[in-house]
Amino acid sequence: MRIGILIKGNSKHSSSAEELTSLLRAQNFDIKVSITHSSDTQIQLKELIESNCNLIVAAGGDGTIHECINMIMRLNLNSTLKLAHFPIGTANDFAKTINQSSEVISFIEQIKNGKFTNIDIGLVTTEFSNTPNYFINIADAGIGGEIIHRVNSGNKKLGTLTYPIHLIKGLLTLKKRMFS
Repeated sequence: MRIGILIKGNSKHSSSAEELTSLLRAQNFDIKVSITHSSDTQIQLKELIESNCNLIVAAGGDGTIHECINMIMRLNLNSTLKLAHFPIGTANDFAKTINQSSEVISFIEQIKNGKFTNIDIGLVTTEFSNTPNYFINIADAGIGGEIIHRVNSGNKKLGTLTYPIHLIKGLLTLKKRMFS
C-alpha cells in the first residue's frame, strides 16, 4: 500500500503529522508526503494521486477533508482510493462526529489493521455554479455558511474560540438576504 500524506502546513498541530510520518516510515510503509497551504491543496492532492498512492491521509481539519473529498469525487476515484482523516485542524468537527482519535499510535493501528468504513457523501448543486460541491459532514447556508466563510477568511490563532467570536460578529452584522 502506498500512502500519500497531505499535511495542512499552517496547522498549529503539524508536529503530530510529522510524528505520524516518522512512525509510518519506521514501520516501512511506502509513503509520500506533501505539505499544503490553502491555495494549493487540490494541486498537491492530485500529485499524490498521480504518484499511485492508494490511501490518502488528510492531516488537517474539516476544510482539508472537504477539499480532498471534492477532488476525489470530481476525479471519480471514490471506488479505488481510500481516504483517512488525521485531525489536526481548528475544530475537527468531522473527527468528533465519527469519534476519530488524533492519537498517532491508534491512527497507525487503524491503518495497519485495515480499519476503514464507507461513509455517505452528499452533493449540493446550485443554479449559480456548474461545479458540484460534495460534503461529508455538514452542509449549511445562511448564518452558518456566513460564519464558516468568516472563519476561513480570517485568523484562526484563537483555536476553537475563533468560531464563537465570528458567530457573535456575524449576528451583529447580519443582513437580510433573499433566496429563491
